[in-house]
Amino acid sequence: MACLSLPVRRRTLAGLAAVLLAPALAVPAMAADALRIGGTGAALAVADALGKAFAAGRPEVEITVLPSLGSSGALRALADGAVELAIAARPLKPEERAAGLDAVLFARTPFVFVTARPSAQPLDSAALAALYADPAPHWADGTPLRIVLRPETDSDSTLLAERLPGMAGALALARRRPEVPVAATDQDNLRIAQEMPGSLTAATLLQLLGEGADLRLLPLDGVAPGLEALEAGRYPLFKELYLVTRRDAGPTTRAFLAFLASDRARTILRRAGGLPLL
Repeated sequence: MACLSLPVRRRTLAGLAAVLLAPALAVPAMAADALRIGGTGAALAVADALGKAFAAGRPEVEITVLPSLGSSGALRALADGAVELAIAARPLKPEERAAGLDAVLFARTPFVFVTARPSAQPLDSAALAALYADPAPHWADGTPLRIVLRPETDSDSTLLAERLPGMAGALALARRRPEVPVAATDQDNLRIAQEMPGSLTAATLLQLLGEGADLRLLPLDGVAPGLEALEAGRYPLFKELYLVTRRDAGPTTRAFLAFLASDRARTILRRAGGLPLL
């Protein structure tokens, strides 16, 4: 039987090792722990800030905040396993709980009126319905007032209709006017409002501050919107945000939820215009 010389044997073993190790070398030593977050557009900016704070010092964690899916879209994605965490602007429906989802109230943020005008004109909640219903509304100085609407089924529209007297009918009338834009997403809402002279729209303080929108906050019934006014009960309008997970949520998702109750996360949330509730 032929016998390999020592140099040839070494070359042969080295080649065999290279072949055997090639698949292993092609695969990363450790796959990142993915945490995909989707939800209402109002929370995207603060979710990104919180995700970056959580991932700092955790190289194995990879957090992705998806473009606005809306509350219902994010909840469907969560039930289907397309995201690990949803942020919703409404409580869960019975059928969503039946699908294995759990929710916890996460934050409250002032729901505010904003404009692209350089100066802020105070608003009267009792007069807002007439303003929205007016086919040719004007600001106090006589310049045109141009409202921006959200879809009829959006939580912003629901809040306005439920919390302000006469607003449900006023919104219905405004939707009949072809010149009134309807913003499909929270991000579209602020973009249109910034680009439209004399604009008036409603949004959350959380989104406004988180995205750094160039819009002016309008006092409502003599009260400037802010966390302090909301906490004191002086500012009447707000939205609540819910963190939603599957009941079989993984360890990374649960660790992120625990982080959101920390002092660091609460500070980030408050600076962005959210009142922490965890």
